[in-house]
Amino acid sequence: MLINRYINFLCELLSVEFALFFLVSLILLFTIIDLLFSGKRSLYFCLQHFIQNTFVMVLLLFIFYLIDPVDSSNATTLIKKIIYNFPNKDIWLYTLTGIDILLFLILLFKPESLHFNIEEDSTKVINWCVHNYPKSGIKKYPNIIINNESSDNYGEYNFLTKDILIFPKNIKSKKDLINTLIHEYFHFYLDHGKSSQEYHNKLNEVGYDKHPIELICNTSAEKLTQLYFEQNES
Repeated sequence: MLINRYINFLCELLSVEFALFFLVSLILLFTIIDLLFSGKRSLYFCLQHFIQNTFVMVLLLFIFYLIDPVDSSNATTLIKKIIYNFPNKDIWLYTLTGIDILLFLILLFKPESLHFNIEEDSTKVINWCVHNYPKSGIKKYPNIIINNESSDNYGEYNFLTKDILIFPKNIKSKKDLINTLIHEYFHFYLDHGKSSQEYHNKLNEVGYDKHPIELICNTSAEKLTQLYFEQNES
């Protein structure tokens, strides 16, 4: 059968060291270019594109196998023609490997693109929070301030002004943004007017990780971020 002959050809092809390294380098090149243009760098996304590009490469080789004028049943002849007589094959391989390394370094140090609008999505998340967990009192909506200054935090809640500050330099994904907003919203939700002094007194007493308010905010954000995605991002 044709497929069996092609599989034999592919096995013969990949048994040649140069062919194996060249094809893997070429697939890596396409994968890195995909990652650079998409702005995504998750392991899942990388593996997904590597598998897709491998499939495309196998398909292209199959097409070449069908149209090559040499007797396609003779895999050994094809391999000798394609590889052993390939001009400057070592130079091609070294050049391709060098390009892979260069693009990988660019990808490694290139900031990841945000595929969402921080201001618009912040408003949507806060509206969702207010709808599901309305705060009693006069001020039912916190102000959202996008702060482009450097900070160690993803976000902060200002007890004095009732503002939620978001630091976009630290936000790497939509999940980061939603989790941060829900966390800070629950600071606003639990604020009863005298919360600031009580918060800092408790902070000095037990620390951040054991602070009752932080435990509520962290737990709420962890659970509700997933719920928000299910209701609004599916």
